[in-house]
Amino acid sequence: SWISLCWNESSTSTSELWSTTSNGDILTWNLDLNSTKFIHGHSRAIFQLLHIPSLNALLSISMDRNINLWDTRKKSKLWEMSTLGGYVYAIAEHPLDPSLLALACGDNSIRIWINQECVSSLESRSSNVNNDLERLGNSGSPPGGVSSSRLSASFVWKGITSKVTCVQWHPTNPNELAFGMADGTLAAYNLTTQHCNTLQQKHQSTVYDLRYVANANGETYSILSIGGDSQV
Repeated sequence: SWISLCWNESSTSTSELWSTTSNGDILTWNLDLNSTKFIHGHSRAIFQLLHIPSLNALLSISMDRNINLWDTRKKSKLWEMSTLGGYVYAIAEHPLDPSLLALACGDNSIRIWINQECVSSLESRSSNVNNDLERLGNSGSPPGGVSSSRLSASFVWKGITSKVTCVQWHPTNPNELAFGMADGTLAAYNLTTQHCNTLQQKHQSTVYDLRYVANANGETYSILSIGGDSQV
């Protein structure tokens, strides 16, 4: 496993250092006090830590394709920048939340992203509604408000063995999406349980598109896919 280590380069502290764990967390060590503090960092191994004394900040770069900046005093995340390690083959908009996007990536992963412009627009509308409510003497929060904590990205990679070439959200289950891969495999992923269910049937070549199709009872859905093997 990959372990990173970084000393606190501040002139006020010569006995503090940071290290990482194999699952992407960060440990703060104080050699004088013989103490350790835990920070939940990334979802995968961290390649490098860089201390920035002028900002009292720690920069981390991880295998989960995220670059994070941490406040070394409060032990909290200041910001996160998500990156991609391959081409984006498809983008699917969430049917119940238009600000939520799923990206099919060529680096054997799926990225769940928030559309920044859409969120900003929703926040602006929520702010305007909130101001109107306050003028009416109601201090409650407006329904449908968007929290700034949602401005993040999730990295889906477990169970994905090939390039993800198409992706589609479930029409009624907000936590499920289906995807196809370059090797012909089809799978469904549950964001809540983080479980990837690979379907037994597969194509002989790349899956180019797929859709959820309602069954006759109107309550359950099947997956319709089109592959490079000319099969549907």
